[in-house]
Amino acid sequence: MLSLVALLLAAALPAAPAPPQPFPHILTDAFTFEFVAPGVSYAEYAMQTKDGPLEVYVVAADTREPTVRIDSVLANDSLISRGELPTTMAARTGAVAGINADYFDIGNTNVPLGVVVHGGQLVHTPNAHSAFAITRDRQILMSQLRFSGTAQVGTIPLPFEGINEWPPRVGVSLITPAFGSLPVSAAVMVAQLTPLDVVGATVGRYRIQSVANSGDHLPRGYWLAISDSAAQTLGTPQTGDVVTLSETSTTGFANFAAAVGGGPLLLHQGARYYEENAPAAAEGRTRIPISAAALRSDGMLLLVEVDGREPFHSIGLTRDEFTSFLLGLGVTEAISFDGGGSSAIVARRLGDRNAALRNEPSDGVERPVADGLFIYSDAPYGQAARLAIHPNVIRAFPGAIVSIATAATDNAGHPVVPSAGSLHAHASPAALGTLDNENRFLAASAGEGTLHVVRGALFADVPVHIVDRAARIQITPRHLNVRAGQTQRFEVHAYDSSGYQLAVPAQLAWSTSSGHISGDGIFTAGDGNATVAVRIGDSTSRETVTVGEHEQEFQMGTQWHLTTVPADGPGDLTFGTPCSVCIQLSYDFTDTERDATMAGNRPLPEQAIGLRLDVNGDGNGEVMRISLLNAINERVYLTVGPVTWHGWQSKEVRFPTSLAVPAQLHSIYVLNGLGSTRIHTAGSIAIRNVRVILAGK
Repeated sequence: MLSLVALLLAAALPAAPAPPQPFPHILTDAFTFEFVAPGVSYAEYAMQTKDGPLEVYVVAADTREPTVRIDSVLANDSLISRGELPTTMAARTGAVAGINADYFDIGNTNVPLGVVVHGGQLVHTPNAHSAFAITRDRQILMSQLRFSGTAQVGTIPLPFEGINEWPPRVGVSLITPAFGSLPVSAAVMVAQLTPLDVVGATVGRYRIQSVANSGDHLPRGYWLAISDSAAQTLGTPQTGDVVTLSETSTTGFANFAAAVGGGPLLLHQGARYYEENAPAAAEGRTRIPISAAALRSDGMLLLVEVDGREPFHSIGLTRDEFTSFLLGLGVTEAISFDGGGSSAIVARRLGDRNAALRNEPSDGVERPVADGLFIYSDAPYGQAARLAIHPNVIRAFPGAIVSIATAATDNAGHPVVPSAGSLHAHASPAALGTLDNENRFLAASAGEGTLHVVRGALFADVPVHIVDRAARIQITPRHLNVRAGQTQRFEVHAYDSSGYQLAVPAQLAWSTSSGHISGDGIFTAGDGNATVAVRIGDSTSRETVTVGEHEQEFQMGTQWHLTTVPADGPGDLTFGTPCSVCIQLSYDFTDTERDATMAGNRPLPEQAIGLRLDVNGDGNGEVMRISLLNAINERVYLTVGPVTWHGWQSKEVRFPTSLAVPAQLHSIYVLNGLGSTRIHTAGSIAIRNVRVILAGK
């Protein structure tokens, strides 16, 4: 019965989608599929395209399945937070799958920028961008949401701006315990409330308990935040006054079971949709990691994540390319979520208790985020009914060792205590290999067959593919630069003609033109550059290693121009100041300006591994950064550091080893601090003597 359900769910996801242009041409597509829970499945597409590799992860949830439940999760159950990892969100709430959701005030309050409805309660009112919502009767909406309301304080009517909007602009805002402690704001009057008769923990009647000083940090609770203009109408509210809050918008937030913000909308009624004033519009034109929720006409909800910023793992997609892929999955409605380093997707592996991170975030580690969209299985626990095996397919070369993990689950995929009995396994045909006492499969000879695994009354069959030839071999790390005598371990990734990865023996036929390399890939550099090679069967792959480094003068030119955020802000870019070969960048952070940039592209040599430059600092503490434009038209940001020095100092930035080359120096700029640190002053920096650090002697 479980196998039939899994097959039906697999049929909902095409093994070989055919996305329309501008999706890059697919060369190979290794599709894998897993059952997660009744109505929930997980799939991966490991693609090789003409532009590079792509890793796509998909969770499919059938909204018609009564045991499937969808809800949002707020980081640490608070709008103001330090952020929370999606894996932690899933573990503490018991989710079987999920994805990161809205953009947020990253590094500051971490408040999500758009709507949040959790457990049927409106926690944060929407912004101007599109959002994802699911109603109590399981209808999914992806569109812009609007909130409007009225507030009556005693006998005086006032505009009701929303829930947990801090600070309110012209009216009043209801602050709930989900907000966290209130920040200091001298421009806001606050009154502590006691709920009387409240619907959904938001709209309804409250009584004013006291009027507080907003210059103090105030604890979690129900508060009425009163803007300066509303206070001029209201005056000081009186203790005992009744506050009546009503929603007047037609959205009907009381009908929502869950909602999260995001944007932009990518698909509507099966056609591409271009949202006006889309969030992070510039990012959408470059290939980056990207996350989304998507809906098929058959009621299948898809959570989709594409890795990016890793040219040897996954190049990422533009929004148009991503939309093409969703069309290839049969999607009719889709909304994008926060991307880049925030993109993360989790799913429970059969036999595990908690959902695990499935993608490889571009930060190298999972990033704390503000909220997420999660899937739950309310299917009841049952008796042990299935033996789960990982991996569920064995693909290997003769001599490779593949570790096998086993677990027992019930029919709903929940982990349960296995039945009594030791583990027994045999391959058919036997020549394929054997399973040792440590549950390791030892691949013996090439062929196709099955590994039969039995534990007590449970059993499973694992397909086995042992090959003696690879279609593609890749050595990592690539473009390695080391010092003479430095040690580095190389790894080999081998793939068959369909793009599936093959397990390889621990000891291989490695060789190097300089230095030394062992059979397990441990390389020790000599005095000069080297070509490292590995042979598997009759296939060989090579990778060049550079040893040492040198500097070269980097001509900056005069193509640079000033840009600011917000646009057309104060500042200047001056050539020949304070020296004849200097470029001076002036800024003014006394008001709203957040960054000042000298922008203009300058090609870098392919062997570039970093930059050195002399910087004349003003000691104000602004953060100096550099951005590169890599070979896949993606911005890469590097931090020089806070400008805490006066006068000239030599500074250095190193490029990430994963940088897709050739790259360009895109900009040098200063930021008004990082995180909660801000400066309120004007100043300038100057640069001279820019040198590019090149790999090799």
